[in-house]
Amino acid sequence: MVCLCAMTAFGQTAKDSTGVSAADQNIFEVPSIAQIIEEQQMVTTRLAKESHYRDVWGRRSYWDIAWASTWLEPKNALKSGLGDELVGKYTSSWGISIKRGRNYRLHKTPIANLLQFNFDFNGVDLNVNHYKQDAGQYLYDSHNTKDGTAGSSDVEYYFPWKLEKYEANYGMSLGPSLTIAPFNSLDVMGLHYLKINVYYHIGYHISGIYAINDEHKDANQSGRTDDSGNVIYTSSDYEKMKKNVKIAWGHGLINSFGFNISWKVIGLGYEHRSANIKYKALMTGDFSKDTYDFRSGSNRIYLHFRL
Repeated sequence: MVCLCAMTAFGQTAKDSTGVSAADQNIFEVPSIAQIIEEQQMVTTRLAKESHYRDVWGRRSYWDIAWASTWLEPKNALKSGLGDELVGKYTSSWGISIKRGRNYRLHKTPIANLLQFNFDFNGVDLNVNHYKQDAGQYLYDSHNTKDGTAGSSDVEYYFPWKLEKYEANYGMSLGPSLTIAPFNSLDVMGLHYLKINVYYHIGYHISGIYAINDEHKDANQSGRTDDSGNVIYTSSDYEKMKKNVKIAWGHGLINSFGFNISWKVIGLGYEHRSANIKYKALMTGDFSKDTYDFRSGSNRIYLHFRL
């Protein structure tokens, strides 16, 4: 009887003043509508915030369209072929460029939602520059040959660097960059899209220079004489230089650094480039196989488009 009474006592559960046990309260407790709405709002807010920052840090591909000022200068003394005159430094009258690249993230999420380190690859980098011809009545002399054998069938001429020129180069480059979103800590969501990107790239380019034919700038003209009164006109050289293709091609490393400020799709940037390029005449039969070492530099102001 004692054991039976004890077992009955253990089987009882505590009840509150309403006569409902605590276990029954847990079973029948249902979240209120207010709690459901609050939890849903929290989920919606979190998802919207994540979507917003994905959009802020998206658009990793870009196009740059630039207006450039470029200069070109021989590294060593280079004869122009016009007496003892040397080839000087040339500054472009205009220049344009198009570049296409992409940022590859070095870490999955931005640091403190403010900094993102990238590795950039520029698969398209195309530049075109124009250089005016030098001042002066004559800019080259087809009678003044490298080997001194004017009128010969295998004569080698000086490349006419002083003529009006077009330069085009194409290359690829890569390097590190840092993107900063300085206003992501503010509550103004529109300012989150304002970003600053700084970079350093190194690449390899091929370049071509086309000098426009102008036979009127050839000092080897009919009736021209030297200081002693001797006629120095050579018709075969004059005709050959008038018609030949004056193209030099080259290649070399190019370094560039710059920055841009962008908001969503559009931005504005600045870039400085420097290069050492070895040129050689395309028509080696006319201008020999000599190489010409040049230094080049460029300053660019560009429109920046992010996709």
